[in-house]
Amino acid sequence: MQKIGVTGIIGSGKSTVGKLLQESGYPVLDADKAVHQLYETSSLLKQKLVDTFGESILESNAISRKNLASIVFQNQTALKQLENIVYPYLKQVIIDFFKTCEQNKQEFAFLEAALLHKIPEILESLDKIWFISAQENVLLERLVKRGLSFDDAKNRLNLQKKNSSLESSEFLTVSKKKSSWIEVIENDKTPDDLKEKISTLLK
Repeated sequence: MQKIGVTGIIGSGKSTVGKLLQESGYPVLDADKAVHQLYETSSLLKQKLVDTFGESILESNAISRKNLASIVFQNQTALKQLENIVYPYLKQVIIDFFKTCEQNKQEFAFLEAALLHKIPEILESLDKIWFISAQENVLLERLVKRGLSFDDAKNRLNLQKKNSSLESSEFLTVSKKKSSWIEVIENDKTPDDLKEKISTLLK
């Protein structure tokens, strides 16, 4: 079974690729959604987060992603604390997902995640990376259409570029070990163009 990571910065279209793959019948784990589900289902994780960040992150006795984000995205130390708490749980979800896919004799299994390099062991296990890319003007246009102001969109892009998976030491280390490991998929044109590229890669 081929384990493939789908990544890219905000607005690039990695979620669109994930949907296309699911519509084609391939198993896809969305890491972001998996974390949100963990917030809802893991009482142990919830307690660790409350112990670390305080009860202000709760709303109706549940983790409020908005309240949590207001703390961690303004503070790099807090963000690192959150990652250290959450990623071991996420790592196990990913391992279980790939194991189930193998048991079901899937040909491909896809992991959609913005920050793959944050879990080096998972990154190392992937057979291929699909990096979804687009020109900055296209990314900005997409983010503004989502409702962000131009300045907010620009700031988010600049922040994610600094933390880009491809620029991380973890990515560079694995890339040296695995030739042709990264497949860059340009997503500047139409949805049909993207669909055709994905179809070609799968063949």
